[in-house]
This record gives sequence, C-alpha cells and structure tokens, in this order.
Amino acid sequence: MKTPLQHYFLDASALAKFVCDEPGSKTLKKLMRSADTKPLTSWVLIAEVLGVLKRKWQREKKLDDRAYLDAVQELLINIRMDYIHPVDLQTVNGEARLKTYEVQIGDVRGRHPELDAADALQFIAIKEGMLSVHTGPTLVSADKKLMAAAEKEGIKTLSVCRD
Repeated sequence: MKTPLQHYFLDASALAKFVCDEPGSKTLKKLMRSADTKPLTSWVLIAEVLGVLKRKWQREKKLDDRAYLDAVQELLINIRMDYIHPVDLQTVNGEARLKTYEVQIGDVRGRHPELDAADALQFIAIKEGMLSVHTGPTLVSADKKLMAAAEKEGIKTLSVCRD
C-alpha cells in the first residue's frame, strides 16, 4: 500500500531555513526530502522570505553576495521545479488573484490580534482553501507566536527552531 502524502505548509521562517543554513535547517531539509512529503506555501510568504533574505544580505550582513544569490535561486528553482507548491492564487479571466478576501483576514486577526495579515493568510489557506480537503497540512514554522495561534485554530504545527 502506498504511503499517503504528508502535506506541510511552510511559513516564511521555514522557507528561509530551507534556503539558508541556520538552526533548524537540517531538521527541515531532512523532513522535506522525504518521498512522501509535499511542501506547500503561499506566494505572499515567498515575497516575505525574499525580503528576509534581502535583510540578511544588506542590513545584517549575514549573507554575502554569493550566499544571497544562491538562496534566492534555490527558492525560485524549487518553486519552478514544482517541489515547493504555492497554493493561494487562482486564475480568473487570465489574471492571478489571491484566493481570499480582506474580511477573512480581519476575522482571523480579530481572534488573534498579535498576527499580521500574512499570518492570517496562512491560516485561511490551510483551513479553507484546497488544503482543507487533505487530512490537514501541518504548519511548519520557527515562529512560536504563530504556532501557538495556529494550535488555537486547530492547525497542527511542527517547530523547526533548532536541529
């Protein structure tokens, strides 16, 4: 019998660990390399992690030019090769649109005012989008505040804070 796919939704902190070596990267990469794993994310979070990589490169000086370019390329190649699957866009009349509405973001933030809009979008994608037909993807994150709120929403979580 074939093992069912395990769906994991990677937030920006997990995506950053996927492309940069930092505490938690080894654990995350081992999990994501499993044959029965399907990593999912959001286009909004991809934009967020590109900003994180830029900050690590320009302001924090944690990445040199080569490491920054390598991390960006690794992220984009994994998306293009359909290894990491962004799930929050739909095509309507040839235009890409987010699969959520501002009222949904407000509802999530009403329950969890400590979360920002990108965090709320993750919850919506996991609970109400195409992901809800699966056995419920696990939110993979290094953000303790986000994981605590996710658990209150009934979302399974997996911490990648350390190896």
